[in-house]
Amino acid sequence: QNGIVPGLGIVLKLAGLVAGVTVGLGAATLAMGAEASKGYSELANRTGAYGAQLDGLQSNMRHLAAGSQNSFAEIGSAMGQLSARTGQTGKDLEGLTQSELRLARVTGEDVNQLIPLTTRMFGDWGIATDQQSSKMDLLYRASQQAGVGVTDLSRLVVQFGEALQPVCKIS
Repeated sequence: QNGIVPGLGIVLKLAGLVAGVTVGLGAATLAMGAEASKGYSELANRTGAYGAQLDGLQSNMRHLAAGSQNSFAEIGSAMGQLSARTGQTGKDLEGLTQSELRLARVTGEDVNQLIPLTTRMFGDWGIATDQQSSKMDLLYRASQQAGVGVTDLSRLVVQFGEALQPVCKIS
């Protein structure tokens, strides 16, 4: 069974393989596009930003996503919350978002529960936004020493912060 064109079977198999790879890459690209779209929607919904402001936030999001283990949706949600709660933008927002995502990942806690508590706690204690990333390490160590999760510790500090402030100093 030599056929009319020698090697035609091999050529057809290669063509099928190339087509399969192309379809697979196309599906992966569509999935990535859908994931990015979900993240952009989270960002827009949480910030209310549009136009050039939203374009800038999306650029920050893409930059952060390039080196992150988190999904676009997680990054968009976290970045949107932090932008709305702190007013941060640009590299400062990227750094704060990265710190919150890292803290949530290391502790196994939900970043969407963590952010409202940590930003409230830091605000109540007068910790400037540009200092919050470095204070998250302190918060993590305190939660380890206390034997409670960061979310629970933050909740307690928010709840009893007024009574604690005269006797405690965060430095």
